[in-house]
Amino acid sequence: MSLNDPPSPRIAAESPTTAPETGSRGPTPAGPQLTLVMPALDEEAAIGATVRGLLDAFAAAAIELELIVVDNGSNDRTGAIVAALAADDPRLRLLRRESGHGYGGGILAGLALANGAWVGWINADGQIAPADVVRLAAVALREPRKALLKVRRVSRADGFERVVVTLGWNLLCNLLFPSLRSTDVNGSPKLVPRDWLTAHPLRSQDWFIDPELLLAARRTGLPVVELAVAGLARGGGRSHVRLATLAEFFRNLVRERLRLR
Repeated sequence: MSLNDPPSPRIAAESPTTAPETGSRGPTPAGPQLTLVMPALDEEAAIGATVRGLLDAFAAAAIELELIVVDNGSNDRTGAIVAALAADDPRLRLLRRESGHGYGGGILAGLALANGAWVGWINADGQIAPADVVRLAAVALREPRKALLKVRRVSRADGFERVVVTLGWNLLCNLLFPSLRSTDVNGSPKLVPRDWLTAHPLRSQDWFIDPELLLAARRTGLPVVELAVAGLARGGGRSHVRLATLAEFFRNLVRERLRLR
């Protein structure tokens, strides 16, 4: 299967009618084709452009998207920006959470509200081009089998510190969990069929949620399909990942390695 094919021309019969109320589940007659959860913490500099870019790209491709932004206790205008956009677009929903919840916890909270046949998550920093997200979604909609689909960044536009952390994280992940077999463990979006995720629920409240999903796929025989993309510079603001974060990553990985022995 080639991942360089053009997006699927599939046109849905009915658009999502999800209301933008905070944390509500808005039923749709058939449900969207895809739900993306976007955890966000203090992303006011990037969130508006990231959200608009995704909504516009999926509309142009005629793919039904439900986008759930999870504000993980931001101290800036992240939630207000998303709320204003959601008021004008029923495909967008906002879930606000108190501070102190982890990255994975935000993703799990959003997934619990998802209506799409395919579900997954994407970061709020705008580092994956909307056209590449649409390409990945189009592969999912054409895929005759269940699979985990994700991006693999073949180039990065990050600073030196972030590149070092990313290399260290991927090395540690693959050393402690050889079955991962991925050079970009955190590459997202990641997409899976919703019924598969219901049968194999995730539990991680922190950064381990990315390798946890890959490990679950390997363990259950779910094929992993990666789409090679170019990583872009952040759409604005600063990354929350620092060299000091690598110590947190290492503790989490060792904890999970011991738990899964």
